[in-house]
Amino acid sequence: GISTHLDTAIPHPSSTYHSEATGATAAHQLSSLGAIKDISAPICVRNHHCKMAGETLTLLEEAKQLASKGELTNARDKFQKAAEEASAEEQHETERDAILGMAESQWQLGETGGALLSYEAALSATRKAKDEAGEGMVLLGKGFALMSLGRGPAACEAFETSASIAERNGHAAQKKFALDLLQQAKLLPAGPA
Repeated sequence: GISTHLDTAIPHPSSTYHSEATGATAAHQLSSLGAIKDISAPICVRNHHCKMAGETLTLLEEAKQLASKGELTNARDKFQKAAEEASAEEQHETERDAILGMAESQWQLGETGGALLSYEAALSATRKAKDEAGEGMVLLGKGFALMSLGRGPAACEAFETSASIAERNGHAAQKKFALDLLQQAKLLPAGPA
């Protein structure tokens, strides 16, 4: 299985993108990979031991609850505060998860530019944590966001890198999923990178 669990690795779970091999939606496939978890569940990394200070955990849980209630603006702001605190405490996995929550909220609010910037920040936090498998999952979400925006070349790059990381880490299902999405991204008309 995948060693890192991300609560919001994909920006648009209701997407109609499907795997040619299985017919499953992207959200269903990421969920089966362990990338999407119940928004009310605590975020834990690696061997299921939570690694957060109490205040950051509280902010993150509050943000997730707000998001689950559809209070996206408030959720986005709480996720941002949780990310800032986690960064200050050098809790990079928690920082990444909070940033991904913020990206999801931004995406749902129609703030696609902000969501893409949040994916870049999540990649930075994941790299600081030296979590290559987590980086691959973040790249899946970023690539999916780019593909949803019609930015095929950039989406292809994200999916190719994610597939390569998955292969290095022995995650065959993630690699196959990234390659399925890569094939879909290649079908997009030429547009912005």
